[in-house]
Amino acid sequence: MELHLPSNYDNRNTHKMSTTTSQDSVNHINSNGQQTNVSVFTPANPTAIDNLQQATIFTRLETRFPLQRIQTALNSSPDVHQTFCTCHLGTLLIFDTNPDTHVEHVRAVLQMLGANSITAVLSACVFNAPTSELAGFQLMYVGQGTRRAVMLVDVGKPGT
Repeated sequence: MELHLPSNYDNRNTHKMSTTTSQDSVNHINSNGQQTNVSVFTPANPTAIDNLQQATIFTRLETRFPLQRIQTALNSSPDVHQTFCTCHLGTLLIFDTNPDTHVEHVRAVLQMLGANSITAVLSACVFNAPTSELAGFQLMYVGQGTRRAVMLVDVGKPGT
């Protein structure tokens, strides 16, 4: 199913800066033999972790595309960067503190996906969740100062 933009998403663009993300995805098998997906987010821009910690609104955009294709699209997009977006395997997490800015960021990510012929799976997406957990991600912060990282555990869309 292809995702179409809701009518309330406007066309304003912000944050015309491109950065790169260092992110490693690790697949773990738990004691029950189930796969648990974990990514380590170590952004080049130190404000990205601060933004993620302070965020109060989260959107999960799930695709069926490999991480490499998503990362290529992210790295080539001047309107989408790690200060408000990270990727775990084929799922993007957009995070903000302001609902109006969040609308702009979600729109920019959806436009980036469309420009790269990447579709989101509407049934697996979560929009405007008040916590990362309600968007299907557990976040664990590690390190201090400039040597910080975030472990993202994708627990899937809640209720599925």
